[in-house]
Amino acid sequence: MESAFGKALGAAVLAAAFGLTAAPLGAQQASPGTAPTAEQGTNAAGAQVPEATVQRAGAAIRDLSGIQARYTQRMQNAQPAEHEAIAAEASGAAEAALASRGLTLDEYNSVIRLAQADQSLRERLISAARGAR
Repeated sequence: MESAFGKALGAAVLAAAFGLTAAPLGAQQASPGTAPTAEQGTNAAGAQVPEATVQRAGAAIRDLSGIQARYTQRMQNAQPAEHEAIAAEASGAAEAALASRGLTLDEYNSVIRLAQADQSLRERLISAARGAR
């Protein structure tokens, strides 16, 4: 089973591929604070992601990018015996970063998946990540 950190960083890497220097996302049709499912991952679903969710996800992308950089460096400098503990710490940091932005890992990953298929949503996320504080 993939760790929360691994999943979130995978999404952060995806966000970096969008052209961001930092990295992430969430939303649903029925409830503005929740993420759409993968089955809803069409352009129409991407267009229905509320702006507040896009802003939170963009900020999370930026946060996760910093976490990725920090823990990747630590992992490279660590002894193999330390890798598991560092990965667990990184996973906790990623989960905390998402929670601080009001997102669950599933919400974040859902928005990222939608952005893969929806150019407009992708552009909204990039803009939100670049403007995040």
